[in-house]
Amino acid sequence: MKIYVCTYRQYLPKQRDINKTRNYGYELIAFADEYLNGGRYYDWGDDPSFYCSKNMKGKVTWGVCRPNVRKELGEGDVVVFFCVKERKYYFYIGYGIVGEAISYKKLWRNHEYNVYRNYFNVIADGEGQHRERIYPQHIRKKKGEKGWEHRINSPYIIFKDFHWNPFEVAEQFKGDVAEKWHGHTQWLHEMLFNRHSRKSLRTSSTGFAHPAINLTECIEDRAGFISRLP
Repeated sequence: MKIYVCTYRQYLPKQRDINKTRNYGYELIAFADEYLNGGRYYDWGDDPSFYCSKNMKGKVTWGVCRPNVRKELGEGDVVVFFCVKERKYYFYIGYGIVGEAISYKKLWRNHEYNVYRNYFNVIADGEGQHRERIYPQHIRKKKGEKGWEHRINSPYIIFKDFHWNPFEVAEQFKGDVAEKWHGHTQWLHEMLFNRHSRKSLRTSSTGFAHPAINLTECIEDRAGFISRLP
């Protein structure tokens, strides 16, 4: 069993990107409206797919962000998610247990995955053509940048279970590198970072650097660790 900690941002998109996204129809209009109203800790891109899972009655999936982590995952592995809102408020979201890690070809070939093909975090069609509907799209703008093709080369993750339990854990103050965890959430910080060289989710006082954290080798009793997660 592998265990990763990943942080994503809920940010305010540019108005032109909101408008382009809304042009794709009522489903994207509804998503944008809910996202801009606080959005239940959604990612702009719905990756992980909390919105589509709720509204399309499928599993939570993960298929765009963190291709370097997704390529390492298999059945039974665990991803613990955090969300940072308004650039400084940190929330524990929950954890997902991987059910399947499938290729885009398998996603479009097998009928059992039909429900996921309309998810917003499916950014290529069955022919491997780009079909991203949320702006800004993952298109290379500068030499050396990695675009959407790079992201679909890693597996599309389907979580067989997702344990959703959001609550605020920390706040980042201007000029500080690391976020400051609240007193009542220190137990969770200790649980995550006790044996790891990293001691925070954030790694830069400027920008929004939150590299994924691999806890696998730091935890001996991994099943016990998972059982203690909120």
